[in-house]
Amino acid sequence: MLFYGLTSTQEYDIIWNVIDAVMFLPTVFGNTLILLSIVRFRRLRTKIHILIGHLAVNDLLVGATLLPLETVGDSFHVDQEKYYCLIKLSVFTLTLGGSCMGLFIISVERFSAVAFPLKHAHFTKQKLGIVVCIGWIYVLFWTLSPIFGCNTFDSRYVSNLQCNASIIWGGWCKFGMNVNFVLGLSLNVGFYICVVVIAIKKVKEHGRQTGTSTNLFRSREMSKTVTMAAVLGLFALFWSPYAAMTLIITIQRNCTAELYYIRRWFLLLGLFNCSLNWIIYGLKNKDFKEAFKTIICSNRCVLRKRTRRIECATIQAGTRETYC
Repeated sequence: MLFYGLTSTQEYDIIWNVIDAVMFLPTVFGNTLILLSIVRFRRLRTKIHILIGHLAVNDLLVGATLLPLETVGDSFHVDQEKYYCLIKLSVFTLTLGGSCMGLFIISVERFSAVAFPLKHAHFTKQKLGIVVCIGWIYVLFWTLSPIFGCNTFDSRYVSNLQCNASIIWGGWCKFGMNVNFVLGLSLNVGFYICVVVIAIKKVKEHGRQTGTSTNLFRSREMSKTVTMAAVLGLFALFWSPYAAMTLIITIQRNCTAELYYIRRWFLLLGLFNCSLNWIIYGLKNKDFKEAFKTIICSNRCVLRKRTRRIECATIQAGTRETYC
């Protein structure tokens, strides 16, 4: 709504390009840092850390693919091209669906760790990998369906504003994807509420038995649960307005331009979430915080060593010339 009414579409495109560029740097940098930490440090290869890495891959895809596609589409107005428009929408569906699926698997993993700690040991990395692969197959089915025919694209009636899923996707595809998104978001929130309730009950029981609950609050499992609760809470907070607006546009047949502008602002709010998750991991998870410091400090040390070598070589060369 803030941008609605601009006299020039070029002004509108410039503003969105600046916003995409601002989000690009922290999204790519932060999530790359997460993946480097998992690859470099063995202690960050536990089940929950691998799932965090899975979310980081989705967030990295948003920064490395979706934001550039948005920028190119707005700058060169190529959204009228059929396959460009379909690919951009598919990338968006892939990243959003992958995030919902990843958060749901984390909710199940945390529920298993808190409610059934003894049985949680049987939830191995191999089984986790199988579950993730099945989830990706399901997400890819819905993502690729519009490209292979489940769309109503007509270049005569498509503009930059109309290159969105509510208009381009076919009937059953549009209904199925919207239901999957809203249902997945609701299940994630409901499932994690159960995890938090069980965790609080265990804290109270532990407090009655020992007279204090501090140790349990500081345990590794509780710390992981609190961290992922913060991640899921922010995901629900940032994406719920977009989900609500998507349902309104889907139900209402004749939508005004204002609704699409409002939904794009809510989409911006959701994409902004992708640039925040890595900060939450760094603040809440001690292992990631130490890994971040090690990687950043080691890179600084390498740069300092290179600078010193260059300075020493320059000084030596100057000394030789003076001597001669």
